[in-house]
Parts: sequence; structure tokens; C-alpha cells
Amino acid sequence: MFQVLNMNLHTMRTVLKNAVNEVIVCTDLKRDSGVFYTVVSIADSQVRREVARQVTGEGLFSANRDFVGSFAYRDRFCLVFRYQPEVRLCNREMIQAETFADRKRLAAAFLVACAEIEAGGEVGELLLRERNINLAPDGRVYFNYFIDFGELAGRGRPADFYYAAATCAFDILAREYSERYERQVDLYPRELQAFFKKKESRGFSSFNQILTAVKAIPDEPDELHFGVRRLLDRIIGFKKFLTRNSMTIFLAVLVAATVIYAAYQIVLRVAWRQNEKVNTSYIGMNSIGEVYLGDEDV
Repeated sequence: MFQVLNMNLHTMRTVLKNAVNEVIVCTDLKRDSGVFYTVVSIADSQVRREVARQVTGEGLFSANRDFVGSFAYRDRFCLVFRYQPEVRLCNREMIQAETFADRKRLAAAFLVACAEIEAGGEVGELLLRERNINLAPDGRVYFNYFIDFGELAGRGRPADFYYAAATCAFDILAREYSERYERQVDLYPRELQAFFKKKESRGFSSFNQILTAVKAIPDEPDELHFGVRRLLDRIIGFKKFLTRNSMTIFLAVLVAATVIYAAYQIVLRVAWRQNEKVNTSYIGMNSIGEVYLGDEDV
């Protein structure tokens, strides 16, 4: 039991416990409100100091509406968040996002939720675990804060919260294709391939950039086809192009034909005049009426 932050927190359930930290769900015995809270209690001294520095010095979670506050208890540093129902996105996604357009909206909602938690770096990455990401019936994405700081050990690479968020968004968008093509990204629609390449090159530096890229993908991306199907697609595509631009093509062909015909007539007339000059010679008058004036013996 914790008597802190003007609350009397009583443990209801332990979510996880390891040498680094413990996560518990509590209720406030001081108020019979039915509200539950998630308490992240950090025991590891190094992690404890780093998280305390970010919370008190850098404003970690300062604008997060789920963040209640922090406190020190014995040799632990604790974070308190409002607990929300555990309805994991990974379990609801196939039900609430049947089409690609639905998955686009879901990916956008996920990115908005990421921007709202006011976290970044390693702490932000730790929040992007399946156990933390939830989906409400109205399509809203929200987080629980079952943070396992033990996952920080042995990472050996700098944190990139935007890369992690873009990866999650890509996984939502590509769910259908990853199952169909066994995660061979080069077989995905071109728009998803472009998103994947930008993500892998660490090309996103804000949630707005990621969200813009997601919204730019069409609701029905064109899938890649091979063999006879690819040839058929090209024929159909060419036919659609002709249909869309029929008047423009007709006028262009008419103008081109007129120009070519005019050029042909000019060339023909010039050539005829030149040939006439070369091949024509005057040899005088040979006859008058029926009287031949030439040499009859020739």
C-alpha cells in the first residue's frame, strides 16, 4: 500500500516483476470512484536515476493526460498513470480493420496516440509493445503503461522512437500483404514499398511526417502482378489511359497528321521543281502543224 499523491493506493494485480522494475494495478482506497491506476516501480539504481532525471528535469510525460505523477518510495522511484481497459490492438485489429482503408485509419489513430503520450527515446520505444497498445470500439488507440525497463539491457543501439512508431504503423498497413507474401516487401504494393524504404533509412523525424506519408497512400493500393497477369494489367492500364485522354490523343494525332502531310507536300513540290530544272532542255521547234522541220534522213 502506498499513501502518496493524496491517494491511498492498494495493489490489486501485479502485471510484471523483475530485478529492474515492477508494474502493478492499484485502486485508491481513499475514493470509491472505481478508477484504477498503473504504478511502475523502478528498483534498479541506474534506471531509477535516469528516469527520475527525465521526469523531473526534462518533463517526461508532463503533458500526458494519463500521467498522475511520480514519487520516491524507499529505494524505488515510482510513476503513476491512470489505468485503462486492456483491449489489445493486436487482438482487435482483424475485427475492426478488415479493409486497407480501415487499416489506414487505424495506423493514423495509432500515430496520433503516439504523439499524445509525450514520450520519446528509449522510454517511448518501450511503450510500443503489444501489451501497451489498445484499441477502443470507436477506433481510438490508447496506451497502458506496463513498461518493462528490463528490456533496456543489452540493446547496444541508440533509441529511435520515430523509427519504432513508423515500424508499428507499417506493420498495421501491411498486415494483409505480410501474410500473403511471407514478409517479402518487394512483392507489396509500390506505395508500401516506398514507405518501408523511407522508414528503414530513418527518413522520418516527426509524427507529422509519418502521418502525412500514411495519408498519402491510396485506400486501394495497386498490387504487383507477374507473368500473364502483369501483361494483362498493362493492357488494361493502357486502355484506361486511352479512355481518360481520348480527346487529347485525338487532337494530338490530328495535328501531327496535318503537320506531317503539309511537310510531305512541301518536300514533294521542292523535289519536283529541282527535278524539272535538271531534266528539262530546249532543242527548238521540230514541226509546224503536219510539216516536219527536222532532218528527214536522220
